[in-house]
Amino acid sequence: MNKPAGFDTTVFVNCPADEHYQPLLRAIVFTLLLCDFTPRSALQEFDGSTVRLEKIKQLIASSRFGIHDISKTELDSHSGLPRFNMPFELGLDLGAKAFGIEHLASKQMLILDSEPYRFQRFLSDIAGQDIAAHNGCPEQAVEQVRTWLNSINHTRQPLLGAVYILDRYRRFQTRLPKICRRASLTLEMLDLNDFIKLASNWLQANV
Repeated sequence: MNKPAGFDTTVFVNCPADEHYQPLLRAIVFTLLLCDFTPRSALQEFDGSTVRLEKIKQLIASSRFGIHDISKTELDSHSGLPRFNMPFELGLDLGAKAFGIEHLASKQMLILDSEPYRFQRFLSDIAGQDIAAHNGCPEQAVEQVRTWLNSINHTRQPLLGAVYILDRYRRFQTRLPKICRRASLTLEMLDLNDFIKLASNWLQANV
């Protein structure tokens, strides 16, 4: 299997899809973009001709890095059951690293939860791994993602600091409603693809 183009700078972002998680997702994605990584998520894929699991497998295979947020354990209001998509996709990524050949063995991951050690009560099989907590706070998510990215950064220069990243993100958030209007978009209907394009364009013009 040949290494896909962009593999070494692509990050598979596996996180809850509900609107309550959106502030965390946007903060994580902005941090990745500012640090010159390419975020990829199943939320970007809308090809009805491909089975969802195949899409996720393709994303995992094309990403050296993965951010997996396993914090959503609440029961679904309609079914009364929890959703296991995030732990399942984490398992797929861990399997790709453990059993993959060549470049897949180089995979590295950040696992996020809302509180320290909470995961041990519902996913004890990964109790020996380092888990980072964001406490439901976008600012803490930025700090955790930046710390992890810096740990996998093998250049002679450290990554931009979390304080700087947060300042840039707050500036972008302040300007986002106006940016949306200029692009004939509404802030409420902004999907992940829209957000990535708008954030990327803003960062290019506001280095």
